[in-house]
Formats: sequence, structure tokens, C-alpha cells
Amino acid sequence: SSLLQKLLSVDLDLAPHSEDHKARRTNGRCWRIQQGKLVVGAIWDNPGQFGCLRWQPSPKDFQNPNMTLSVYRDDTSEVFIQCWNLFQRAPSIEEIRRDLQRHGLTTHPVLYSAQTVNY
Repeated sequence: SSLLQKLLSVDLDLAPHSEDHKARRTNGRCWRIQQGKLVVGAIWDNPGQFGCLRWQPSPKDFQNPNMTLSVYRDDTSEVFIQCWNLFQRAPSIEEIRRDLQRHGLTTHPVLYSAQTVNY
């Protein structure tokens, strides 16, 4: 959507929806995934799902107990497929970061402080 693209254009990172909003921390870090200078996604330091801008998985699908991962590219892109394959088998943030680097992608830490709305 154009709103999501606008949020990305001002250097905000997006994470998939979480059924357990308490799992998210208001202060923390994500790892921005880049292909050259192009930001293609982010990995979050909390349990969660794999998601993209086009669709959102069902609450119990695509889970990982160690990370949340968003991909900002089309779900048929090579980057999406690489991230999906790595997310399924990576046991840790460190491991997926190493694997992403082997595939020509870089990760850069981004510190954040966010406000949450409980509804």
C-alpha cells in the first residue's frame, strides 16, 4: 500500500502483526536488511512471524521463537525467497545475519523507542 511505502520512505521499519502485543518491547533493536543501498526488510529481536507488505500470515503461521522478519519486496522476488528459506531454519539472529551476508545482503542495527497502543 502507499501508506506502508510512505512509512518506509521516512526510514521506519515495519514488523508483522503480533497476537501477543506484550511480546514487543518499546525500546530495542532491529536489524535492517539491505541489498546494496536498498532496504529490503528487517529482523526484530523478539519471537514472531515472517511477513511482507502484500499479505499478513494467519496468527499461528510462519512462527519463529527467536525472531520476527519483514520483507519489503514482492513475494516472488529472490530476496523474499532467500529470507523465507533462512527464516525457517535459522536458530538465532546471529545465524540468519551470517546467512543473509552469504547471500549478498547486509544487516545494520537500528535502535528504536516506540509507543504502543493497547486496544
